[in-house]
Amino acid sequence: MNHYHIRWAGSKIDWQAFQTKDEAVAEAEHLKRPDENYNIEERNGNCEGCLCRMRNTRSRDADRNTQKVFGNITHPST
Repeated sequence: MNHYHIRWAGSKIDWQAFQTKDEAVAEAEHLKRPDENYNIEERNGNCEGCLCRMRNTRSRDADRNTQKVFGNITHPST
């Protein structure tokens, strides 16, 4: 799925995906300081940044779900 990222000049910050270019521009203009510049980059479904965030989110969600199901149960040998 194509989506858009704000690429801040001189920075590797790339923390949010937007469904449309207009949404990305609106957010960038809202966050932008007077001396900052940015580009909006179009990405496809193979966006490495998004894939990494999805993997990390799934991992955190799995940890939370395990905690909900098993609570603070410890292994008998501990």
